[in-house]
Amino acid sequence: MILNDHSTAEARFLQVHLGGDRNFSYLLGDRETGRAAAVAPGFAPDELFRIAQENQLRIEHILITHGHVDHIGGLPGLSS
Repeated sequence: MILNDHSTAEARFLQVHLGGDRNFSYLLGDRETGRAAAVAPGFAPDELFRIAQENQLRIEHILITHGHVDHIGGLPGLSS
């Protein structure tokens, strides 16, 4: 796993590479409220959820950029 933190003082912006090709998932969140969105959840929803928790984020939205399985594979695991 590779985690790149592009956060600012107001927002969390985490780029996560959880394996497979060159696909990235993202966590975008508000530091104050902890509300977050997962973008392109890929194949490791448990790991993405763990990273969110470690960064005091609560995933409330899932954003899908397109329907390729390497971008939506984690959707069932995050939405349950």
